[in-house]
Amino acid sequence: MALALLALWLVILMAQQYLSEQYGLFISANLYSSDTGVLAAVILAATFVMALLPAMNAYRRSVQAGINNNS
Repeated sequence: MALALLALWLVILMAQQYLSEQYGLFISANLYSSDTGVLAAVILAATFVMALLPAMNAYRRSVQAGINNNS
């Protein structure tokens, strides 16, 4: 996520002048704000929860397979 933000920041810095001259778009390269931090935390939490669900399912199946093999 940090690498993606860095890449986006670099692209915006390189494209700022072109976009303002050609299209009249003025895009700020200031990506680091409290909103960005909150959004990054929400994305990381959602990723953790979404990865936890299949991991718990795989764990339950492996425990069940281990119980069945020992019987």
